[in-house]
Order: sequence, then structure tokens, then C-alpha cells
Amino acid sequence: MDVRTVTLPSGCDTVEFAPDGKTLAVGGGSLLLVDAASGKATTLRPKGSPVRTLRFAPDGRRLAASFIDRTVKVWDLPGKKPPRSFAASGAKVGIASGLAFSPDGARLVTGDAGFQVLRVWDVANASEVGLVKCGKSVAWNVAVLPDGKRAVSAGAGKSLCIWSLADGTELKNIDGHTKAIECLAVSKDGKRAVTGSQDATARVWELKTGAEKARFLGHAKEVVCVALSPDGKLAASGGWDGPARLWSTKTGKEVASVPVDSRRLAALAFSPDGRTLAICGSHDSKLWLWTLPG
Repeated sequence: MDVRTVTLPSGCDTVEFAPDGKTLAVGGGSLLLVDAASGKATTLRPKGSPVRTLRFAPDGRRLAASFIDRTVKVWDLPGKKPPRSFAASGAKVGIASGLAFSPDGARLVTGDAGFQVLRVWDVANASEVGLVKCGKSVAWNVAVLPDGKRAVSAGAGKSLCIWSLADGTELKNIDGHTKAIECLAVSKDGKRAVTGSQDATARVWELKTGAEKARFLGHAKEVVCVALSPDGKLAASGGWDGPARLWSTKTGKEVASVPVDSRRLAALAFSPDGRTLAICGSHDSKLWLWTLPG
């Protein structure tokens, strides 16, 4: 099994490939840019408040990151200038546990983990331009659909919700999980989503109809990270029970797994060509790059 281990100068709690596949952004105690070929790490932000999550803009020219201290920052890459800070209006502001750029990169949507809202930002001006009130659906995770007009959120409410970003209307509510949804990934065409839950399952959903298309069974504990391959044929999942697992989204069957030396997995990301899966272990200063079979 072809798995390469990259030792990092700080922890690895969240990871994402840049759109060109040459660089990975890694967040933990600090924020790093890692060369995918050499494993060389460059520090974008030194140790401080831990990184909660991060996202590259679709063109790869910007990187957004949220932090446990409830701040959100956006860097113009390669990051030689100070980042822009995004400050939410009002006194009630939680940790932005979800981040998603619009397809054109002009908007950033953040999911507020504490106050059941999605915030919409103008990236160029770092200004808040919209607010979606999610009610009981705490938005731990968020993705913007390809039309740029709708967002998908999931979290403590056990449901997958689709929202209009224009007026905040809830367009669809998809039920199925029996416990909170920890993680979310949406296909490039916006037709399907994969969720991982505290109920120890990961599931594939058809967003148009709300139908459950596949259920991944095999995890002994909660599933805290999922990822979808660029062609949508494979999903990866990980959690508190050890190995990263690879699944067929068509059949729901496990096709491969890789054990890594970690107490629990924290994040997964496919490379843009779908040939590599990046694996982060919570509190581990290691990044594993798995060259996928076939």
C-alpha cells in the first residue's frame, strides 16, 4: 500500500488540496502550506488560536481559514501580505465551523456553530452582505452549490438543509441520520452529498429528491470526516475508530482502507485528479498521502 508520511512542524486537524493539486493547506495550531511533491511546509500563520477549518477559493488565489477564537481570515496567496479579517455584526458570534466559497470566488459563506446562522460575505470588501437563519439546524458544515444561489448545511439538527442565499428561505430538509451530522461533502455537479454522523454511519444523498442513495456501514464510532472524489464515484470516511475507509458511492460497499498511526482521524481531502487522499489525524503532527489503488 502506497502511503507517504509527511512530518509537520505543528498539528494537523484540517486539510485541503489547492485546485492545481500542487499544494495542500493544513490547519492545526498553526496554518501551513505544504508542497504535495516534496512535503516541504511553509508557515502562513504561526502558532496561535487553533484553526477550525479552511478552504481554497475555486481559482486557488485565496485561502480562507476560521479559528477557534471566532475569527475568519482570508489570505491572497502566496500570502506575502497580511490577511483580511472578517468581523460579523452583532454581539452573538460563534466559531465559523464551516466555510465555502461561491463558484466565482466573490462570496464566502460561513456556518456559525454557536448561533444557528449562515453568514454571507463579500470577499473583496470583507463585508457581511447576507444572513440565513437556520433555526434548530446548527450549521457545523456548509457547501455552496454550483449555481451560487443555494447553500447546503448540516450539523446538530440531524438534517441536511438546502437554503436560498438570496432570501434565506429553506428549500429542502433531508432527514435520515439519528444523531448529529459531523461532516459534509458535496459533489462537483451539486447533485449529491455525503454526510458523516455521530450515529457511526456515512450516507450518500440525492439533493434534488432527498433520497438516500447509499449507506456506509463499518465504523464502530462516530464519523467525523468525509470526502468525495472529483468524479463522485468514491467517498472516503474517517473517525474515532482508526482507519481511513474508501467506499463506492454506487454500491455502498467498502473498496479499501488504510490504517494510520493516529488516535483519531480529523480530516480527509482528495487531490483534484482523484489519485491521492490526504489524511489528517487530530493532534498528530503528521499528514498521510495515500496513492489510491487502481
